[in-house]
Amino acid sequence: MNGDQPIMWNLKEMVDFCSEFENIYIYGHGHDQDMLCKYLEMIKFRISGFIVSDNKFNDKNEAQGDIRCSDIKNKTNKDCIGIIVATWDLYFNEILKELLQVGLPINNVYFLSGYNKRTISHKMTPRPQDRMWIEVNLADHCNLNCQMCDHFAPLAKPTFMDIDVYRNDVHRLSELARGHIDIFKLQGGEPLLNDNTIEFIRIARENFPKAILFFFTDGLLLKRWESHPSGNFWKACHDYNVRIELTVYPVGINLSEIEELAKKYDVWLDAFTEVGHRKLDGVKRSVKHPFLLDGSAEKWQFISCYQFNESITLRNGKLYTCPMIPYIEHFNKYFNQNLKVTENDYIDIYKAKSYEELAEFVTHRTDFCNYCDVRNRRSYEWKQSKHTIDEYVDVEERK
Repeated sequence: MNGDQPIMWNLKEMVDFCSEFENIYIYGHGHDQDMLCKYLEMIKFRISGFIVSDNKFNDKNEAQGDIRCSDIKNKTNKDCIGIIVATWDLYFNEILKELLQVGLPINNVYFLSGYNKRTISHKMTPRPQDRMWIEVNLADHCNLNCQMCDHFAPLAKPTFMDIDVYRNDVHRLSELARGHIDIFKLQGGEPLLNDNTIEFIRIARENFPKAILFFFTDGLLLKRWESHPSGNFWKACHDYNVRIELTVYPVGINLSEIEELAKKYDVWLDAFTEVGHRKLDGVKRSVKHPFLLDGSAEKWQFISCYQFNESITLRNGKLYTCPMIPYIEHFNKYFNQNLKVTENDYIDIYKAKSYEELAEFVTHRTDFCNYCDVRNRRSYEWKQSKHTIDEYVDVEERK
């Protein structure tokens, strides 16, 4: 969600700092510092250890392999040592004084902002069950034609989720999660194009009786589904306690009529322009997620992707860290490209032995991240797609 992504220039600054030193230490040792270490080692920096202030060093620190700040004084080549201070800003002056007193050059110290310390830890921490969000496409295609769609719906031929595969997958996921996750999202494309929508809802609720069920739609078919041949969608949303999440596009939808239906059936309806802030205001926008077709994206960028460890996607027995990986097949077919999905890009839920294994996997950078130019993402006012590759690739990158 908004506010959960590390600031990119701050990340780049830290990465450049790490590149200058043979030995990198992290000052402080707790969960946040462990997650910082996990991130840095994931982008191929070797962390030499953790430094703890002398007055906070004890037998527990020694057992963990931490070193005292005063131990730096005995290091023969301090110029090769870089220290990332990853504590709260309140203590920065005190820590700098301590490090200078043991002979460390001031340029060998990097102070990580409190914001990035928090957000790096947030993105790298496996989600507990009461904060796990899973999403599923009921239909890959759509009845709108949005430019730059990150599910590639305008490029997809009619493609529906197989309900038998879905039934097995949701049951298996429920087994691993011991019957509970926080949020289960049904979406697309446009999910109301799938005639089995009510059955998909029923299966989700039976397997996750306490989860929040979100149903994301553009709303164009909502009125029609009051008397659909397969049943009354509105009644099903009431019976199974489903929250309708309506993204409002500038296509002339009659929102007041939909709101009346929600009141009639006592159904939660949340209408918004942008999902990130859940407000019905402003101009609808589209985000361009440019690909580097040669797979040359810098490794450090991935953690600032708002979808990473947020938009966790279930598809055909596999769990993905973001939706672009399982749906890239539509981009590849339409534009005759070959952005590869490898075994490192997903976890097979039938081979996984526990929920904890799933939650840990989705905190890891995947091979597909090599294609995503995260720092050059930007938004534009919404409009219809022209189905050109320039909606997904920057022109200058292709030259």
